[in-house]
Amino acid sequence: MDSHTWAFLEEIVKEENRLDLLDAIQSFEWSLGVVGHPQMEDDIKRGLIGLGYATNTAAAKTLFERLFLYVFKRLTQKGLKQLTTTELPAQLRLAPLTETDEAILVFVQDLRGLAQRVEALERKEEQNQQLLASLESRTTTLGERIHDDIHPALPNATLDVAALVEGLVG
Repeated sequence: MDSHTWAFLEEIVKEENRLDLLDAIQSFEWSLGVVGHPQMEDDIKRGLIGLGYATNTAAAKTLFERLFLYVFKRLTQKGLKQLTTTELPAQLRLAPLTETDEAILVFVQDLRGLAQRVEALERKEEQNQQLLASLESRTTTLGERIHDDIHPALPNATLDVAALVEGLVG
């Protein structure tokens, strides 16, 4: 990767830019309308095993991480964004990731984990909003029923002097 691209990537992943980067990643995922990334990741790992590139889930995980990093880097470059049938086997045969690649991968995995947590919180918040709306509706209905059943009225009262005390007051 050339130094200009690397400097650009470093600027993007700075602490103060992380929320903007996460927003961009999430909007990109939503715009595609594809399955959630945990399901897609599992599908790709099963595919790696099914095609004979990996013999077990641990090997599939390692290969998935290599491919994920390759695609992530490819997205930062100009030009066509694809992994060709020629590049796939070549990528899968490469040596283990460098320390820099491992650091980038850990950072991206942290972002993906954060995105999953945010999505879970958003789902929970939506459930809470629905529950509050239901409670509000029930409370309103209950209040209307109680109000209809209660008829506050004062007893028939008179300010006339009662017959028993009429002689005493006077």
